[in-house]
Amino acid sequence: MNIFWHELRSRRIGLLAWSVSMAVFVWTSMVKYQTLTVDPASTSQLLKTMPDTIKAVFGMNGLDAVTLPGYFGICFLFVAIMLAVHAGLLGSNLLTVEPLTRTTEFLYTRPLGRWQILHAKLAAGIVHLFILWSITILTSYLSIELYANMDGFRHLLLVFMAAAAIIQLTLFAFGVAVAAFSRSAQLPSRLVAGAVFSSYAVALVSSTTQYSWLRDLSVFKAFDAADIIHTASLKPQYVWAYFVLASVFLAFGIWSFLRRDLHS
Repeated sequence: MNIFWHELRSRRIGLLAWSVSMAVFVWTSMVKYQTLTVDPASTSQLLKTMPDTIKAVFGMNGLDAVTLPGYFGICFLFVAIMLAVHAGLLGSNLLTVEPLTRTTEFLYTRPLGRWQILHAKLAAGIVHLFILWSITILTSYLSIELYANMDGFRHLLLVFMAAAAIIQLTLFAFGVAVAAFSRSAQLPSRLVAGAVFSSYAVALVSSTTQYSWLRDLSVFKAFDAADIIHTASLKPQYVWAYFVLASVFLAFGIWSFLRRDLHS
């Protein structure tokens, strides 16, 4: 239990920074939405003149930025990327902090089993994920109430946040798996960042008809905002697929960590 509380406290500054950044991003985004809807006709006309490539980069394909669902859908892509980066780096850092700070022997020679230590670390990581997720949904709700009309959007907001939670868990488990398997303390964070932005790049490419088959390879495209808005739900096949993938990553990470040479 001491390890659990230590992990929570040692990352509180980072969590605070991520939470403030997320809250500011969501709030400023809704302030901009209020500005866009002052003259909806002119805004729509302006957006129609934008090249398709630019629309794809900002996740605007298939979305009407003048409506609240469409605008929030555009913002959701960047919210999801931020949550994914945080989750992946958190998962990897849980297992690499001791090698980086050269405190491995101090921690793992304590009268505790390796599984007990790992269990406490993972539990602290899940709590951090939940706190940032909760702050994201709370600030989203309050910002929409302040600068838009929440009526009819509550259900969609919950669906968006459910997708965000799945993305978080998947990248968190990936970070744990990479950190447990890698012999380098610096490599896992690079692989996590590469995985997130590669997934974003694949999502952009798969927006075109020619490469639409690539959408299954991107977690961001699997939970595409346009699909969520049109169906008001998540596609079950993707929910199950990424739940299984996260479970596999986590199981592999635990298996690797319990068997690895901590001095290597």
